[in-house]
Amino acid sequence: MTIRTPQKNILDKILAVFGKERGIGLPENTDQLYNKYGPYVYTKARRESFWKVFLKGRENKSKSKRLKSLKSTRIIC
Repeated sequence: MTIRTPQKNILDKILAVFGKERGIGLPENTDQLYNKYGPYVYTKARRESFWKVFLKGRENKSKSKRLKSLKSTRIIC
Protein backbone atom coordinates (compact mmCIF):
# COMPACT_ATOMS: atom_id res chain seq x y z
CA MET A 1 0.00 0.00 0.00
CA THR A 2 1.30 3.41 -0.94
CA ILE A 3 0.31 6.32 1.29
CA ARG A 4 0.83 9.82 -0.08
CA THR A 5 1.40 12.34 2.68
CA PRO A 6 0.45 16.00 2.19
CA GLN A 7 3.25 18.52 2.05
CA LYS A 8 3.76 20.97 4.88
CA ASN A 9 2.52 24.48 4.20
CA ILE A 10 2.44 27.89 5.85
CA LEU A 11 -0.17 26.76 8.39
CA ASP A 12 2.23 24.11 9.69
CA LYS A 13 4.91 26.78 10.11
CA ILE A 14 2.50 28.95 12.10
CA LEU A 15 1.66 26.03 14.39
CA ALA A 16 5.38 25.29 14.85
CA VAL A 17 5.86 28.80 16.23
CA PHE A 18 3.33 27.94 18.96
CA GLY A 19 4.94 24.53 19.57
CA LYS A 20 2.14 22.49 18.01
CA GLU A 21 1.97 20.08 15.09
CA ARG A 22 -0.80 18.68 12.92
CA GLY A 23 -1.38 14.97 12.67
CA ILE A 24 -2.07 13.01 9.53
CA GLY A 25 -5.14 10.80 9.32
CA LEU A 26 -5.82 7.94 6.96
CA PRO A 27 -9.27 7.22 5.54
CA GLU A 28 -11.27 4.84 7.75
CA ASN A 29 -11.83 2.27 4.99
CA THR A 30 -8.11 1.79 4.27
CA ASP A 31 -8.09 -1.72 5.76
CA GLN A 32 -11.03 -2.78 3.58
CA LEU A 33 -9.35 -1.45 0.44
CA TYR A 34 -6.11 -3.23 1.30
CA ASN A 35 -7.92 -6.52 1.88
CA LYS A 36 -9.79 -6.17 -1.44
CA TYR A 37 -6.98 -4.97 -3.73
CA GLY A 38 -3.82 -6.05 -1.89
CA PRO A 39 -0.60 -4.02 -1.95
CA TYR A 40 -1.63 -2.12 -5.11
CA VAL A 41 -3.64 0.49 -3.25
CA TYR A 42 -2.80 4.20 -3.34
CA THR A 43 -4.33 6.37 -0.64
CA LYS A 44 -3.91 10.01 0.26
CA ALA A 45 -3.61 10.99 3.90
CA ARG A 46 -5.30 14.15 5.17
CA ARG A 47 -3.93 16.65 7.66
CA GLU A 48 -5.74 17.46 10.86
CA SER A 49 -7.68 20.72 10.87
CA PHE A 50 -5.57 23.81 11.53
CA TRP A 51 -8.18 25.37 13.80
CA LYS A 52 -8.68 22.19 15.81
CA VAL A 53 -4.96 22.01 16.58
CA PHE A 54 -4.58 25.76 17.10
CA LEU A 55 -7.43 26.03 19.60
CA LYS A 56 -6.54 22.81 21.41
CA GLY A 57 -4.54 23.24 24.61
CA ARG A 58 -0.87 22.37 24.62
CA GLU A 59 -0.47 18.72 25.61
CA ASN A 60 2.64 17.13 27.07
CA LYS A 61 1.45 13.60 26.36
CA SER A 62 3.62 11.18 24.44
CA LYS A 63 2.79 10.55 20.79
CA SER A 64 1.54 7.04 21.48
CA LYS A 65 -1.08 8.29 23.96
CA ARG A 66 -2.25 10.91 21.45
CA LEU A 67 -2.62 8.25 18.77
CA LYS A 68 -4.90 6.12 20.95
CA SER A 69 -7.26 9.03 21.61
CA LEU A 70 -8.22 9.51 17.95
CA LYS A 71 -10.97 7.62 16.11
CA SER A 72 -9.00 7.21 12.88
CA THR A 73 -5.35 6.41 12.45
CA ARG A 74 -3.09 9.38 13.03
CA ILE A 75 0.52 9.60 11.99
CA ILE A 76 2.77 12.36 13.29
CA CYS A 77 5.37 13.60 10.81
